[in-house]
Amino acid sequence: MNWYLTRSTLSFLLIIAALLIPHSLMASTLTVGTCHSPSYPTISAAVAAASPGAIIKVCPGTYPEQVVISTALTLEGITSGNASRPVITVPGSGFPTTVTSAGFASTVTPQVLVTVPGVNISNITVDGTGASISTTYLAGIFYESGSSGIVKEVTTRNQTFGTQDAGIWAENVNPTSESVTIENCSVHDVNNFGIFVASSQTPPSLTATILKNDVASSFLGIYNNSANATITSNLVTGRTFGIVMDGSSIGSITSNTVSNANAGIYAAAVTSSSIKSNLVWNSISYGIYLSDKTNAATIELNTITKAPVGIEFSCSAGPNTVKTNTISDVTTGLDLVPLSVVSTNTYDNVDTIRTGGCGFARTPAPPLLPLP
Repeated sequence: MNWYLTRSTLSFLLIIAALLIPHSLMASTLTVGTCHSPSYPTISAAVAAASPGAIIKVCPGTYPEQVVISTALTLEGITSGNASRPVITVPGSGFPTTVTSAGFASTVTPQVLVTVPGVNISNITVDGTGASISTTYLAGIFYESGSSGIVKEVTTRNQTFGTQDAGIWAENVNPTSESVTIENCSVHDVNNFGIFVASSQTPPSLTATILKNDVASSFLGIYNNSANATITSNLVTGRTFGIVMDGSSIGSITSNTVSNANAGIYAAAVTSSSIKSNLVWNSISYGIYLSDKTNAATIELNTITKAPVGIEFSCSAGPNTVKTNTISDVTTGLDLVPLSVVSTNTYDNVDTIRTGGCGFARTPAPPLLPLP
């Protein structure tokens, strides 16, 4: 009986405590647009009024504004009637806020800027059509150093001013660790980077989960520049590079489909990485490209079909583990492989399985643009 009374008393006290929580500390819900009343006319007005933990629901419609989020909150598009697409477009008055990429010496104009941890964005389209900027980069969504959150079911498109643009950009140069998840997003018609994640710390202070996105970029689909990134189950079409791990990147590239790029997967990290169970199809030059500096990469169980070169070693001494890949319909299966490297794979309809030549001539690495 005493135990029953104790539990009952505890439950009663918890209910009373909840009722006594100040309203200002409870998560509030705000609405933007014309599908509900009352509501705010712009996303920026709702963001300015939001308290930490607020949920901002955005009605379908067009919102020509630059959105700067400096409060932990959730920004989500909602369905109304027969429509389900809120679109943040270019404001007629231009972009008043720019940001300097703290670790990469570039000035960025963000259409949506996140400056704090705990910001989640979903079911929103960010459209850069008609943008005119004076900075190096135009970014659809930019999570600056020290911020974190989840980007889910978002579309970024038409970030095409000049050549230095990005759909979704997240970075962290602070020693305090942050994390970003980019999931089920559509990124297309971007001149430079579809999804870009970066850190300047060793070990990386940004952990990124990049999952089930559809990315099409004129230059590079998904770029991990020295972050800790898990890149899984994405569909990537990149004219020059599909997926890149560069610098001091760690993490994995797993179960992605990459097509129609000059190099489907570019492994240039000097730290450990795993490239596993990807389908790389119709590459212009290389299915998977190892830089001559690539170190501690494990490349296995990938399927590489229709390319001049299946896996380019660039005479990389590694140590790298390359095994149990299926390479088919290529001119050269493995190119410029050091004599000491043992690589056992399955080859179907391959003209030349393996070439050496290391120490005499190397295939130059495909050119990357200068880092942002």
